[in-house]
Amino acid sequence: MLVLLSADEDLNHRWLSTGKGEGEPYYCVFTEPSELLSALDRQTIRHAVLSDRYFDFAAFCDYTESLRERQPDIQISVLLSDRHDRFLNERWMKTCLAKGYFWISPHRTKEMIIQQLHEHVSGSPALTRETCSKLMVFIGSTPNIGTTLVSFGAAVELARETTHRIGYICLNLKSSKLHRYLGNERPAYTLDQLRAELRSQSLTREKLLQTSETLRGVPNLHVLYGNMLREQAEYYRPEDVAHLLKVALSTFEVCVVEVSAYWDNAGTLGGLLEADSKYLVTTRELAHFQEDTNRWLHNLSQSFGMTPGGFDLIVTQADKIGGTAGLGLKDIRRETSMNVLGQVHRHSAVVESMNQGKLLELLLGRHPVKKELSRIASTLIRYHQLNRKPIPVHTSPARRWYGNIRLWLGKGRRTGWEA
Repeated sequence: MLVLLSADEDLNHRWLSTGKGEGEPYYCVFTEPSELLSALDRQTIRHAVLSDRYFDFAAFCDYTESLRERQPDIQISVLLSDRHDRFLNERWMKTCLAKGYFWISPHRTKEMIIQQLHEHVSGSPALTRETCSKLMVFIGSTPNIGTTLVSFGAAVELARETTHRIGYICLNLKSSKLHRYLGNERPAYTLDQLRAELRSQSLTREKLLQTSETLRGVPNLHVLYGNMLREQAEYYRPEDVAHLLKVALSTFEVCVVEVSAYWDNAGTLGGLLEADSKYLVTTRELAHFQEDTNRWLHNLSQSFGMTPGGFDLIVTQADKIGGTAGLGLKDIRRETSMNVLGQVHRHSAVVESMNQGKLLELLLGRHPVKKELSRIASTLIRYHQLNRKPIPVHTSPARRWYGNIRLWLGKGRRTGWEA
């Protein structure tokens, strides 16, 4: 038997509807904790899903221990809500992790809750992540400060430096411009063309690969362009985004996602909720890393079970010469309490190349911005323990140096001059 302990009538109805026609094991609902305890004395319950709204933390620990005393093999899942502050929710999550409980974070829609529970509890076939699959989400504190340059540049470097298949997904539902920066004014496929599959939760790996473009020079990078119908940005639902990212994580080993700086859409919230790592792009201007960050990140993140400390900072438009560029990296770190992962300086040629549709050529060339993005990508590779491509023997500087030394020492048949 699979049971749900909840007082939410709509959720209970959805839970019971999920179990219709499934046969054994069957689904059941309890609205009082004592009813569930009594049921354990009468029959075997394989899995219990508990709403946290019945308990404080101490009562939750006591109750779950009572469940396992009666039936040691029972599996337990927990629905976390916003009734606790974020610090207490983190304590609940750590307890679930230590005791082997599955949990669902706050602020998921009922459709998302039922879907996750059904996949976890009933063992139905679900999309699984590729080995070492990671989801990295980039968000700007402010629009038009170089978030696309940083996120896409990092994706290109990850594709060049690692053996993994990289997926780049633009979830900027309101102002996607990557196609323009790559010189593709009329992309064959864009995110809005997947609306039907996302709404019906029927997107497949094959369809996602078909709609993702591979780029010259980086064959292991697959790009899904963003929404072109800006007036329909509000029609995307959080569960649509969750389904897209689930399929993406089962298709690609590393997913790099760009979302809008504004938090009032499903693309931004859905991407951040599903992210393994989150990167906030900002500038050295006080109004950006202080005002905009406080208004969006600090005010809203806690409502969705996220903490500002879970973000890393990347600073763009950083002039090499002080002047009016703004405050230093140390000041930004202290103000935001976030780790500064890297910075990208202001380069006039970068903006010109993007407007001309030559961003990829610039990133594959020898422009200084490439080195800055490469350092950021190297940090991501180390943090996520990604597999680097082996260095070809014939291009290894150490190998060439060793061979030249042998020749100069007379261990070869030719003289150093002949070499």
